[in-house]
Order: sequence, then structure tokens, then C-alpha cells
Amino acid sequence: MLRCIIHLFFLGSDQVSNAVYRPLRVFLCHATGDKPTVRQLYQRLHREGWIDAWLDEEKLLAGQAWDTEIEKAVETADAVIVCLSKKSVSKEGYIQRELKYVLDIALDKPEDSIFIIPLRLGELEVPRQLRRWQSLDFFPTQRRDTAFQRLLASLRKRADQLGIFIVKSGIDPKPSVRPLKAADNEPIKNGITASSTNQPQETESKLSFWDLVKVYIPFLFAVPVLILSFIYESDLWSSWVVRGSVMDPRIWADF
Repeated sequence: MLRCIIHLFFLGSDQVSNAVYRPLRVFLCHATGDKPTVRQLYQRLHREGWIDAWLDEEKLLAGQAWDTEIEKAVETADAVIVCLSKKSVSKEGYIQRELKYVLDIALDKPEDSIFIIPLRLGELEVPRQLRRWQSLDFFPTQRRDTAFQRLLASLRKRADQLGIFIVKSGIDPKPSVRPLKAADNEPIKNGITASSTNQPQETESKLSFWDLVKVYIPFLFAVPVLILSFIYESDLWSSWVVRGSVMDPRIWADF
């Protein structure tokens, strides 16, 4: 019994040592025509502090092969948000190849993993290959706050599945998103731009008071039980029972 209590005592420290401290890498997939809405979504995710969202206009460097970078981004992503609109689902060509690649990656994930999140930006039918996953409606505009909170709930669940400890970093609440130039409007012609995280942000993992309480709450129960268990398994307990008073100095003398 004493060994069980000791194991429980150190459970909190094990949880801390096994936790992963990094942002959740999210891959945003969107059509060029949906850029304004997706940019707003990116900004809201970025403000959360524990999500590493990526936009092509912010992350892609001049001269990089965007198709190679997108493939690497999908492979390292923790979750994929597929932004669906009539503009994206009606296109042929690259969007279909990209979705196929995302689906191929999803095959390697456990069945209960939250990896692909279809996000409807308007009224449309979800493509057949994405219907197995519950979609989320990011419209109309007045309901976006509620939809965003539901999206965060899914991402928190995904972080929990991966053992990622959510710590909000002290980042600038207003992300710098430069205005698009005319030449940047279509970084990928006749296709779909994708967003993800190739390189995790460097964040300073600071545990708040309540984070520590949640992690070390087993101590609150383990310490008194550990003391009582030690007393029970020692001669001190039998001395108490025989002599009947904890204040009897002979008890402590015998111990």
C-alpha cells in the first residue's frame, strides 16, 4: 500500500515531465478567393497564443517551391482545417490533388483522432470524401463567435490527444499581417492556397497558478494518506492502540 501511495505522490511530476510544450500546428487550406475570411480566422487563432497558424503571405519565402512546402506542412501538421466554399469545391485541378494528399496523411492517424476539420464558409454540400468528419459552419457572420469557440474546443481536444500542454505565450495580440499587393492576390493560380506550420514558434512556457494546481492536485490527497499509511505500517500505530492516547510520551519513546 505504501508503494502505491508513493506512486500517486509522484504522479503530478510525471505528468509535467511527459507533457509537450509547443504550439499546436494547424494547417489551413483555403481557396484564394476566400482569403479575407481566412485571414480573419488566422488572426483569431494567432491571438490564442497556443496555436501556430500559417498563411502563405506570411510564411512562404520568395523562391520557395510552394507545392513542396505545402506537402511538408501537411506532414508536420497536428490538425487540418479545410475551409470550404463554392469557390473551392467547384475548382478542378490542384485543390483535388491537395485534398487527396491530406486524406492520404489522415489514413495514418488513429481512427478517433481529430485531424481533418471541414469548415464551411457558406451554404454548400460538403464534398463526398470529407463527409465522414463532422463539419462546422463558419457562417452567418453573427454566429462566427460561437463557431470559433467550437473550433477551439476541437483543437484543444486534438492537443490533449497529442499530449500538448496548452500554455498561452506572451505574444503580440495583434499579429502583423501585411496588406496584400496586387501581385500577391493569387500566389497559386487556379488552385488553392494552404496554410500550416513548418516551423514551430519559439514560445516561453510559463505555467499559471491554476495550471500548477491541476497538475499537483494529487499531492493534496497523497500527502496525508502517505503519512497515515506510514503510521499504520509502523510500530507507532500498535502503540497508539494499546496505550490509547497519542499524547502518551511512552509512545514516542518506544518509536
